[in-house]
Amino acid sequence: LQDHDRALLIGRRTFGKGLVQQPIALQDGGELRLTIARYYTPAGRCIQKPYGHDAAAYQRELTERQRRGEYASADSVPVAKELRFRTDHGRAVYGGGGIVPDVFVARDSVLHSDFFSQLCRKGVLRAYAQAYCQRHHPELASLRAEQFMATFQVPDAELEDVGRLARLAGLLPSSAVLRRCAPLVRLHLKAYIAQTIYGTEASRAVLRAEDAELQQALQSVKDGPALLALLHQS
Repeated sequence: LQDHDRALLIGRRTFGKGLVQQPIALQDGGELRLTIARYYTPAGRCIQKPYGHDAAAYQRELTERQRRGEYASADSVPVAKELRFRTDHGRAVYGGGGIVPDVFVARDSVLHSDFFSQLCRKGVLRAYAQAYCQRHHPELASLRAEQFMATFQVPDAELEDVGRLARLAGLLPSSAVLRRCAPLVRLHLKAYIAQTIYGTEASRAVLRAEDAELQQALQSVKDGPALLALLHQS
């Protein structure tokens, strides 16, 4: 779609995997997946990231992206000028390691922080949301899903309780970490509460409202001149 100028991509550079594997059944019941080819896009790009270095360097490549700030700034995304190709309308696109988006959206560093990841992995937020629903079921049940979406906010006191529950689960966040994670904790608590009371679709709606890539896409669609400028850049 990008190569044919039928879509603009929003987000961050993709992983960089573009190999074709053929499964071969083995006599012992196992299976061998043999790499037999590479995928190429319509413009001729190979998006598989190179194996030019040792295997360890290949495995560390995503960590290296984070180290050089690629997840936070579009200017940090490396571009292989020698692997430049053209879309149907003449826009420059590049091969050599994933698909680079047309509109960059930085990654939420809190979402991928150790503390927040542990909160989710240990089920702290889900457990707290379920307990909250039990304590406040009458008032929550009296709200329609649309009312809940528009008006419900997780109180500050609940965030303090989440911090205490996190410590009981073996997590020891500092006050600064808790403050930094507070907006994301509020969002995911609201999503879990919505799931418990109204169902999965309500939970997804809560998360969509704060989804950076989706909101950027909706904003971009409204800006016709900016979209045309992107489609006609060389």
